[in-house]
Amino acid sequence: MEKWNRLLVLTATILLMVAFIAVTVRLGAYIHHTLLLFALGGLVAYALSPLVERLGRTRLSRPLSVGIVFLGLFALIGLGAWFLEGKIMAQAQDIQQNFPHYKQLALDKAQVVDQKLSRLSGNVSAKMPCRFCAARLPMWPNR
Repeated sequence: MEKWNRLLVLTATILLMVAFIAVTVRLGAYIHHTLLLFALGGLVAYALSPLVERLGRTRLSRPLSVGIVFLGLFALIGLGAWFLEGKIMAQAQDIQQNFPHYKQLALDKAQVVDQKLSRLSGNVSAKMPCRFCAARLPMWPNR
């Protein structure tokens, strides 16, 4: 009887672990953008930590050091945008005026890639698991 109880507990544990992994993967697919933002925030905090530590050695409190570092970072980003304003505006207007041309170029390149891949393994675009591919690229066959 002990053997069967142990087997039952082991089987139930394995099934619960598989279910937990499946639910975690499924939820991860829905919140991966949020997780990416948290990961990027952690990287920024890790990269700016030495500056905060250095300011902390000058008798400034940690919150004040963090505030000074982030104000400096925002000022640096603002100055960069101010110096590049003309180029950014020119490129934005160029994209706005030539968007149909750029879109057609992208669609043509996507079609070439699809044709090359279809020679390798059949019609790849019909086998793609992407839910949005057919909506974004109307020349591809609908599923």
